[in-house]
Amino acid sequence: MDVELEHFKTNINLVEFASIHSFSELDKRRSSRACTVLRNGSEKIGVSRDKDNHWVFYNFDKEDGGSIIDFVMDRNSCNLGVARRYLRSYVGKSITSPIVEYFKNPKSSSFDLRKVSIEFAKLLDIESNNRFLLSRKISPETVLDGRFAASIFTDKHNNVVFPHKNENGITGLEKRNTNFWGFNEGGQRSLWFSRSKQEDSRLAFFESGLDGLSYFQIKDDEKTQYFSIGGQLSDIQIQLIGKVIEKNKEKEFILAFDNDRGGHSFVRKIQESFQYTKFQIDIPPKEGQDWNDCL
Repeated sequence: MDVELEHFKTNINLVEFASIHSFSELDKRRSSRACTVLRNGSEKIGVSRDKDNHWVFYNFDKEDGGSIIDFVMDRNSCNLGVARRYLRSYVGKSITSPIVEYFKNPKSSSFDLRKVSIEFAKLLDIESNNRFLLSRKISPETVLDGRFAASIFTDKHNNVVFPHKNENGITGLEKRNTNFWGFNEGGQRSLWFSRSKQEDSRLAFFESGLDGLSYFQIKDDEKTQYFSIGGQLSDIQIQLIGKVIEKNKEKEFILAFDNDRGGHSFVRKIQESFQYTKFQIDIPPKEGQDWNDCL
């Protein structure tokens, strides 16, 4: 192992370094706890820590990346020897960076969180006339409602994407399209949720983000926040639901799962997990229906 190169990769903060080497614009909307997204005009990179605690970057346009050494060799069009000499001047040096403190030191990856964060940073803003959502009778007005701002995206395959998060940030991506409902490789289901509002008095839980959008459109309720479990209910998700309940004790809780065996099982598991919490059960009227079927 080359000790000096290892030192460069581990100890020179690549977020700060990149920010004084052209990538001075922070993209807060696409950044997460595990990946800081920086821009240089239309060029965009994601910076994170890998499993070896090395600083690494990913160039979204070129679809490649590497360590800080690769960054210098690419930006300066130089070889390893020149990059090595250049980086020596930054060892132990305090870099004055415009990047805010919160994004300066992304967390090390867990369960391939770096991969998830990079995929999240690649997502595109959802359009109100999204073909899949229109085919499922979700109106442009629903898509554009402030309740779902920064909660729904699309990817290069035109999947509608519902990001799942825990208390630390992004964990995975729930994806929907025609005849497709999946989750990104390397991600972990936690909870998708819409924006909260100060006047909210209810929290509603669904099997999918699509059901949440459908319920919003059907009920026309401005005082409910919407959550999705992404079609599964793990012990980790139960713990997260518990934290949500603890923070919102004064509010009402609605279990709005599908009217089928799976939905009934989810309702039962949540009720058994939180026996001292009162839940309203609101399921679709006909057996076999989900809330999107009701539109």
